Amino acid sequence: MSKEKIVITGIGLLLPNTDNVETFWDNLSNGESQIKKLKRYEEENLEAYAAATIEDFDYKKYLPDLDEHFAGKYSREILIGMSAMENAKKDAGIKENVPRMKN
Repeated sequence: MSKEKIVITGIGLLLPNTDNVETFWDNLSNGESQIKKLKRYEEENLEAYAAATIEDFDYKKYLPDLDEHFAGKYSREILIGMSAMENAKKDAGIKENVPRMKN
């Protein structure tokens, strides 16, 4: 097993009704549920009728430089994960084109 140290410098999330840490903690602290009636899958006869879903997601808000051609190759879930990663970079104060550590 590697003895390499890992440092967590930022938190990134993209969850139902929040895309930032402050709102997430406020919702959690106030006991505000994000579970709602499922709209996205109404016609699929699913046994589940409620879930915590991310509504009105637009990857361009978080990944403005991602070419639409490439974005079209990714699933919605992958784009959400990539967007959360961008939020983590922003939270950590990581700017584009920063020097990277080398081995």
